[in-house]
Amino acid sequence: MYNYDYKPQPRYPTEIEKEMVLSKILNSLILTALISGGITFLALSGEVAIVVLLFILAIIGMIISVIGYWFARKESTISTLYNIFVPSYAVLMGLTFYMYIVVFSNALEIITTAFGVTALIVYYMYNKIVTERPDTRGMMSYLRPLSIVFIILIIFSFFISGGFFELIFSLFAAFLFSLYIYYDFGRLMNGHFTSPARIAWDIYWDILIVFKYIMRILFMIAGNRR
Repeated sequence: MYNYDYKPQPRYPTEIEKEMVLSKILNSLILTALISGGITFLALSGEVAIVVLLFILAIIGMIISVIGYWFARKESTISTLYNIFVPSYAVLMGLTFYMYIVVFSNALEIITTAFGVTALIVYYMYNKIVTERPDTRGMMSYLRPLSIVFIILIIFSFFISGGFFELIFSLFAAFLFSLYIYYDFGRLMNGHFTSPARIAWDIYWDILIVFKYIMRILFMIAGNRR
């Protein structure tokens, strides 16, 4: 994930540290899948009051954790905010699944396909980093302007409607954050980070954003409305 204030010196993390970060990411992804699946089931079951309450709590959790992401400095604080962010994001993702299932008859197939495509991207990026061990810090020279373009496109999306623009925007976003997955895995493996919790958060966020936009692309291309 983009963080323009990031200028740490290499830490040369131990293999145990790396494994702990990777384990934290994997556990977070599993927890996200379980929570989002549970929220989708509750919504489909008509448990409106519970779903609305969880939605409100998730919004509050997202606001607190995202603001804290940019300002927190202590490792314990960052870790606590990350632990708030994960279930909050998972609740919102579960509601997204619910909306897709209601609108599209082949929603489950597309969600599963998006998961598989995202997993392949993550595996490819991670394997490439582990095999080649490149110094990815130089990537920021073009990730920064691409991120600015991404923000501009988000602003344009409020004024421009249409399937073609949304498709191009989603393709660009999926490509950009796939690069961020590669960049952040490189930071992890080469020790170019100051906080294990923050680097785990960055990679987790990258992966879910890629998943989100791949899912959106697939629904635009292959979704069958009910």
